[in-house]
Amino acid sequence: MPYKDADTQGIFDACTAIVNLLLEAGIRAESDARHNYSLGWKYSQWEMKGVPLRIEIGPKDLANKQVRAAHRDSGAKIDIGNDDLVEEIKKLLDNIQHNLFDVAKQKRDACIQIIHTWYQSLSNSRATYLFTHQAQRVLGVRGCIGKNPSPTSDR
Repeated sequence: MPYKDADTQGIFDACTAIVNLLLEAGIRAESDARHNYSLGWKYSQWEMKGVPLRIEIGPKDLANKQVRAAHRDSGAKIDIGNDDLVEEIKKLLDNIQHNLFDVAKQKRDACIQIIHTWYQSLSNSRATYLFTHQAQRVLGVRGCIGKNPSPTSDR
């Protein structure tokens, strides 16, 4: 998005140089230089696409020879100098990957319910049920995984 009284061509050139630098380092990167959308719309669109890290360059960043990186997972923003940009971006992407994985694993584990006997509650229809070996033998639910088994279900 063009800034008033700013060196927009210099900002676009810096964006192109950083995209090329990241591509050479094996990091997928893309510049969004569309003028017909607002910044908020662009940010939202790229977040919905699943882009984990957004790099912003403005007139102050250009003058200070730095970029601002915004995390998708936490919303945190940090300034990174152009000198160690590739190393810092790789670290940030690894951290974001680990954070997203840990959050997904915690959400998955919160939905798993271990069933030891039939009389335990099967009230949570969104849960994933893990039947112990003893419960499988007693209930005969080996073929009913993924269904809501009943004591009279076919074995």
